[in-house]
Amino acid sequence: MIDEPHLDMSPSYPLSMKIVTALVFASLLLLYYIPGCVSDDSSAVVGELNVLIDVVIGEDGENDSMNATAVLSGGESPYSYQWELDGSQMLSMNSYLKMGNLSQGQHIVSVSVSSNDGQVEQATVSFNIE
Repeated sequence: MIDEPHLDMSPSYPLSMKIVTALVFASLLLLYYIPGCVSDDSSAVVGELNVLIDVVIGEDGENDSMNATAVLSGGESPYSYQWELDGSQMLSMNSYLKMGNLSQGQHIVSVSVSSNDGQVEQATVSFNIE
């Protein structure tokens, strides 16, 4: 059983001290007994959103294809994604972007990720198609 604090309201306390003591006591009781005011759940802490892009060239056997995957840490799910390839917005709203028939040369892929808790982070990487 939990020992609750003892509230001393004897006549030797001045009235103003009794009121202050009663208010402090009531506040502590509210904090202790109302669900959600004090949490022991450390999983509620949401870290800073970080985004990296992992690019694989020619995964499907074709040297003109590219698969990019957003690798996330932190933030709060669900996440939304906006991809760009060489400055053009792509229609993929997934955590990955798959493109084929790319021209030879250097390309730039970017992703902007928004988390449910309002964080937004962008990552950009360049790759070469030979």
